[in-house]
Amino acid sequence: MKKPLVICSALIAGAAVIYLQSALFFANRFQFNTRINGQDVSLKTAQEAKRLLLASTDNYALILRGRDDLTDMIRGSDVGLTTDVDGSVEALVGDRNNFTWFESLSTPASYELPLVGTSVDGNALQQAVKNTVFFDPSNIRQPSNATYEEHDGIYEIVLGDPGADPDAEKVSEAAREALLTLSPDLTLDSSNCYRPAVPPNNAELTDVITKLNTFSSVNISIPFGDTTETLDAGEIGTWIHLEDDNVILDEEKVAGFVDDLAEKYDTFGTNREFKTHDGHTETISAGTYGWWMDRDATTKELIAAINEGLDKEMEPVYFQKAAQFGEQDYGNSYAEVDLDNQHVYIYKDGEVVTDTDCVSGKAINGHCTPDGIYPITFKAQDTVLVGEDYRSPVKYWMPFNLGVGFHDANWRGSFGGDIYVRNGSHGCVNLPPSKAGEVYANVERGMAVIVYGGMTQSEALAYTGQPSSAKKTASSSSSSSSSSSGRTSSAGPASSKPAQQETPTQETAPVQDQTAAQQAETIAQAQANYESLGMTPEQAAAKVQADIAAQAAAQLTAQQKAAQQAATQKAAEDAAAAQAAAAQAQAAAQAAAQQQVLEQQFQQQYAAQLAAQQAAAAQQAAAEAAAAQAAAAQAAAAQAAAAQAPAQP
Repeated sequence: MKKPLVICSALIAGAAVIYLQSALFFANRFQFNTRINGQDVSLKTAQEAKRLLLASTDNYALILRGRDDLTDMIRGSDVGLTTDVDGSVEALVGDRNNFTWFESLSTPASYELPLVGTSVDGNALQQAVKNTVFFDPSNIRQPSNATYEEHDGIYEIVLGDPGADPDAEKVSEAAREALLTLSPDLTLDSSNCYRPAVPPNNAELTDVITKLNTFSSVNISIPFGDTTETLDAGEIGTWIHLEDDNVILDEEKVAGFVDDLAEKYDTFGTNREFKTHDGHTETISAGTYGWWMDRDATTKELIAAINEGLDKEMEPVYFQKAAQFGEQDYGNSYAEVDLDNQHVYIYKDGEVVTDTDCVSGKAINGHCTPDGIYPITFKAQDTVLVGEDYRSPVKYWMPFNLGVGFHDANWRGSFGGDIYVRNGSHGCVNLPPSKAGEVYANVERGMAVIVYGGMTQSEALAYTGQPSSAKKTASSSSSSSSSSSGRTSSAGPASSKPAQQETPTQETAPVQDQTAAQQAETIAQAQANYESLGMTPEQAAAKVQADIAAQAAAQLTAQQKAAQQAATQKAAEDAAAAQAAAAQAQAAAQAAAQQQVLEQQFQQQYAAQLAAQQAAAAQQAAAEAAAAQAAAAQAAAAQAAAAQAPAQP
């Protein structure tokens, strides 16, 4: 019994020894079934495991992945890569209980440890990068920026081509980091190794698109009576451009658009054909009435409306408005002043509501009431008209041309006829007190006053028999005419107008063209008018100067249009002359060509005739030579025959 016990004890003791020795063995070695980074390190020490792991990197290569499906690699051995494993290998040796080492026989363990490169040869790396396929010129494609396109009035971002143009320094830096961590591959796009284009989410580009779409939604209606001008995105699109990634609206083109509208619809300072009460036509060419657009203010408002990017209606800003748009901008309610017949007509809705005789400016001394069309400036009652040599209280005062206006004149006993020639006003239109109230009640501020006819100073002097450079022949009234130079009268010879008119002298010219004395009187009267409405002297003076400036502007506009018409006519005449000269030159060239053809034909005919004459002469000479030869032969034959005949006794 003792022997088996001894054997059993020995076996147990031996097993214990083996167990303890194995436990001591695995104190500094990896147990069975242990792998690190896929390498079997079972029963190996930490140093042996390191050598095994580092040996696995001898063939390490970094795979580079680029655009256009291009790939290449950089081998660690080509760039002097040295690798290492961090100290955690030693820690892994004791990760499992060495006294339970037997469990590793059936339970595997797997670990992943980062292997790191400790250094890379920088110069060798840069050269290796440049040798990759990504820097082959045939594989490089320049990027194009994201941009925008317009589709059905909407601007959209269009993606640009990112290209394939890598940055060598960025690739080298990204490859170095990948090599030092022994990364299996490197995607150049993910590491931002390509030279960038403008991306579609670029803030500046987004702002551009927003601004363009703001402009593209604009639809502005600008009313001119029954006509509406429309400004849409299509036209605005021609007014914008990009400058340093900013959308710029060309304000000069906006101003040009406004200028075109003003040229088309403004009537301030333009001529008008006016059909008078008796049916003839007058050309009204002076005055301050009509549509007058404030171009600068309108341009500013239009620019603001465009920048809002909204559909809207925008009325232009005006210095002055008229009754309506169109050729007859004064409408159907207006005042007509016939200076030839010294009569005033007030129209409402096309019908005469009141009319009266009047007395206009004294023609003989140059105080003629100016022709033209003017707006009623204002209306006032119970005021005093003040001039250099007069103070005239009036009940009704309706100025329309600076210091010229309608008012009652209770100091007069009669009106109409030719009173105005010798005993007219200082320029105003005097009305009978019994009619002035009716006129006052039927005119409104801004209503047009159309003045025409009347004698000039030189005509008045001639008419009264006083010395004058003009000669006047008074004639009785006759039937009405449609010509503006054929004015008629129903008040007798004294109020008739000569058929052949002179150019108006200073008495009918604007304030700027009057004499200094006339200017002073006109301005004083106008200022007194405004002061009678409660204005301060300073306010009245400023208002008068504004009125004078408006009159000057109208005169300038008329002069500019006349100059433009003259220039257009001159250009047409020059073009016609050039066309005539060209036609004349063409005709001369054709005549020369025809002459050359005739000369060539003549020369050909002459040569043919000369050749025929020469041929005929040659034929004649040949015939004569043949005849001579025949005669000589005949004479010779006769001589021979005579020699042979016998002598005669």
